Amino acid sequence: MELIEFGLPLAFGLFVGVLACLAAGRRIGRRRLAAGLTEAGGGFVAVEGAIFGLMGLMIAFTFSGASSRFDDRRHLVTEEANDIGTAWLRIELTPTEAQPKLRGLFRRYVDSRIRTYKIWPDDPKEAMAELGRTNRLQQEIWTAAVAACRDPAAAPGGCILLMPALNAMIDITTTRLMATRLHPIEGREHTFRAEEKDSYGSHGETVVFELGPDGRARRIRFGENYIDAVESW
Repeated sequence: MELIEFGLPLAFGLFVGVLACLAAGRRIGRRRLAAGLTEAGGGFVAVEGAIFGLMGLMIAFTFSGASSRFDDRRHLVTEEANDIGTAWLRIELTPTEAQPKLRGLFRRYVDSRIRTYKIWPDDPKEAMAELGRTNRLQQEIWTAAVAACRDPAAAPGGCILLMPALNAMIDITTTRLMATRLHPIEGREHTFRAEEKDSYGSHGETVVFELGPDGRARRIRFGENYIDAVESW
């Protein structure tokens, strides 16, 4: 059963239970008042204060967590925009004949990133398919950039600036994906695969989290060479 399918009935049951307890307490209190046992209710004031204080604390933590997640995601959106902008500007360090191809791939990449998070709330499955296209575009951009850097006409030291910018642009996609998983739209038990690759990213590798139809991570891909290690996550 998905988390939302389990949570909504539970929340409704708790709500009905609280109302039932309030009604039962009111009936018991009226009977005690009618019987002249008013002194027995004096100790409940402190209990009520503690309960409402705890409830207020829980609500405060809930809103604080939601606000923190929202701020983190907003910061990540800004960071990704900056990373893409930096990499776009540093394309000028590549040979002139290589720039049109790279800029074309970048335009497709930005469109894919925008589409992924635009359709995510309404259609997680389609968002996952779009994320796969994003990953393929990342590989194409990296391959084209490596080829441009190996060109004899490449500016000296240009790749030293371009490749780290591309690496940051690629890495931020994983960071945003994990931030999204902190509060998934859909939730269910799932498995993942750890995959290994010698391509790009930190220490020559990049980590790509592939999600299943439920919006949760299904496997971690390091590229084209896979090492299956299925575990519950």
